[in-house]
Amino acid sequence: MAFFLKAIGLSDDIPGFPFTPAPNDPGYTVYTTPQLCWTVRPGTQSDDERVRVSIFTCSVAAAAGGGGGGGSRELIKLLAQNAMRRAKSLMIPGFLKCHGAVEYRDTVYIATEPCVSLKDVLESAALRRRYYGDSAEEYAASVAYGLVTIGGAVSALQSNRLLHGNLHCGAVFVAATSGFWRLFGLELISSVDDVASGATGCLFESARRAGMLPGYRCPPELSGSGGGGGGGGGGGDTSAAVDAWGLACVVYETMGVTAEEAVNGRLNALAHSLSAAELRNACRLSLPKPLHQGCSALTAPNPRMRKSIAVVLDSCEFVKDCVFVQYTSALSELLLMDLSQQVRLAESLAGVVDRFPLRACLCFVLPRLGELVTAAAKVSGGGGPAGVSVGPVADPVLKVAERAAAGEDFDAHVAPVLVQLFRSSDVLLRYKLLVGAAVYGPKLSSATLNDVVWPLYAKGFGHTVASVREYSARGIVHLAPHLSEAVLSEQVPKALAQLQRDPDGALRANATVALHLVSEHITPATVRATVMLTYCRPMLRDAFEPSRVAALRSLHGALECLTAKQLAEAVVPAVAPLTVDPTSTESRAAALALVKASLSKLEGHHRQLAARDSATSAASSDPVAASAPSGTSSTCSPSPAALPTTQSPPAAKQWSQPSGSTPLPSAGGAAHHVDAATRSSPLSTASPLRPTTSAAVQVAAGATAVAGGGGGGWSDDDEDEDDWGGSDGDRSSAHGSPAAVKAGSASLKTSAAPPPRAPTAPFASSAKPAAATSALVHPLSSGGGGARASPSPSASHGFAASPLPLPRPVSTVSDIGSVSSATGSGSRLAGASDAASPPAASPSNGPMKLRKKGGLGAARLD
Repeated sequence: MAFFLKAIGLSDDIPGFPFTPAPNDPGYTVYTTPQLCWTVRPGTQSDDERVRVSIFTCSVAAAAGGGGGGGSRELIKLLAQNAMRRAKSLMIPGFLKCHGAVEYRDTVYIATEPCVSLKDVLESAALRRRYYGDSAEEYAASVAYGLVTIGGAVSALQSNRLLHGNLHCGAVFVAATSGFWRLFGLELISSVDDVASGATGCLFESARRAGMLPGYRCPPELSGSGGGGGGGGGGGDTSAAVDAWGLACVVYETMGVTAEEAVNGRLNALAHSLSAAELRNACRLSLPKPLHQGCSALTAPNPRMRKSIAVVLDSCEFVKDCVFVQYTSALSELLLMDLSQQVRLAESLAGVVDRFPLRACLCFVLPRLGELVTAAAKVSGGGGPAGVSVGPVADPVLKVAERAAAGEDFDAHVAPVLVQLFRSSDVLLRYKLLVGAAVYGPKLSSATLNDVVWPLYAKGFGHTVASVREYSARGIVHLAPHLSEAVLSEQVPKALAQLQRDPDGALRANATVALHLVSEHITPATVRATVMLTYCRPMLRDAFEPSRVAALRSLHGALECLTAKQLAEAVVPAVAPLTVDPTSTESRAAALALVKASLSKLEGHHRQLAARDSATSAASSDPVAASAPSGTSSTCSPSPAALPTTQSPPAAKQWSQPSGSTPLPSAGGAAHHVDAATRSSPLSTASPLRPTTSAAVQVAAGATAVAGGGGGGWSDDDEDEDDWGGSDGDRSSAHGSPAAVKAGSASLKTSAAPPPRAPTAPFASSAKPAAATSALVHPLSSGGGGARASPSPSASHGFAASPLPLPRPVSTVSDIGSVSSATGSGSRLAGASDAASPPAASPSNGPMKLRKKGGLGAARLD
């Protein structure tokens, strides 16, 4: 039943008028004629609230309440009905678009597109600034295009033998979205023949006699009390001259009255202070010079000497030389051009769009450019029939986006065009969008960015063009503050990790820097720490020096979010080898700075723990500790798992080695080996960087001591056992017994030409013999030229290393026996090989690649 009532127009408050005024909004009053007022209120369509309208309401009783008798009331009713009829029937460009009109209970209702009276805009500084900006150039451009719009509408009306007869700023309205002028005030529209004959039923003549054309708005030939005026001589020419005079009134009201005068109410006083005879002279004194010739032609005293509106607008310098009018006319015919012409127009538009009114750019220029890109995408995938790129379209779009403020207007007008541009496959277009990410990135709403723009933006990380991939990494820095936590902590790091494996070294470095800048917006700190460790540690082994430096500085910048455990177990062991990087001074400096900062934080953590322990021990009274002997300590820490039973030398000599000395094997007794499986210790917990595995290491027979061999490269399982750099054998040789020295000398004599061996640490810090030094190969080098030790297949699984250094290195001999490590061993036996080490492997074939292995994103160079 409700559908049936709605179909016949009886379900609404106003039958046949499916529009609802906004609640609690009384609207405002406009006077299109001195005695006829309309109440304008915003509203929506009843079926679809997204369709917004302006509802004009004219109550005949209220409008005629202040006037004379029944004659005035009847005239006002006829004028309102005429306006309703003309609004529904006139479908001419330039007129205010009508969505519906009806008369109900002596009240006329007209629903039009959202609009504001031009008179109200001129009298309000805020509205003038909103639609026409602050500069005089923007306002002049808006007036010039408005005159073209109004003049074209009146010329089309005259071609249909109709006279408007009511041209002034009160009858002109401004579109609420674009700021373009629209013609209304349709109450006096009459047939040209009726005006020429002076018929009594002509509404124009009736309104003129009733004084609805006051002051300067009434042409001189009609200012007398007689009805015919100049109508008898020229008929149609005289009727066209009336509208020409009205257009001159609009020019004077908009350009002859300054903004300050309009705000102070000058427009209301003009009708009483300015006569028709004075208008011509007033235009000459107050209008800009480019308008003098046109206004003189429109205000000629003799109606037959007045030129038509179309001729005046075609010859007026104010309109003809306006760049905004030229480009607006060209954009209106954009789809009629071929693609090359469209691209040239868009390219030239970038240099002048800064001087256009912003509202016009948002509501007219941007939609036309979006249509251009969409049309080009349908032709050969966006490249055009002749391979024409639509990349120049991005320049004017970015300039308009730079001027627009973040908010509702940006989301409604700029964001949809940006989405259209991102969907295009044009390489130059995407490149320019990425370069200008700083312009629109901070202004996009979070919903639009995460749901629409980001999926399209992420495709640039895998683009075939290197510059697009690079600027995808650069541009993400400007988008990061507005991305959601899920996208920022998961999808963005994965996209940047894809670039960290790029063949271009500079791009890998930039991706790491971008990751650091993006991580500043990742919350909480634990997630940020995980992201930085996962994606920055592998870059420490990159063969490209700037990539390593970028990773070091990124970790240094994220130091505040890393815990002491992460620093001790993940950062310091991975960064320490770079402190002796022989190829890069910058890398060494960055690594040393990071190590120092990490140690400083670790020291602070140590002091906190010590203070906490002291406070705990002082607060508690332990009777067992009080009764302990004086020579013993109640808090004894367990000894390390690999601590030898022999007495250690003094601390001053324990880690030192004479310069230039050669590590020699020891001929003494077998090294003491404490298996972690038989003696557990809290200090022997395996580091997460070296996963404990079960493996048997087979080496040369005849050994008298246990030792762990070192391999070349920077893999986690090939590092030295104590994570202190250098060779363990170097330290053990400094404390060998005399017998060991003799045995080592004998071993050196028997092997006069030992084969070259790879260093047991990434960078060898101690001096080596000449034969061994010549065989050292930098682990970052991607080419041949050096030999690496070829680890045996059984040695690919290393032992878990103790996190503490050995107080005394274990002495070894040249022949090393085979040992096996039980699963879950908490310590790795330290050792060093002598000159008779395994033969060096042949140089690796092909470039080194990053291979993911181990714990938190660890990687090694193969």
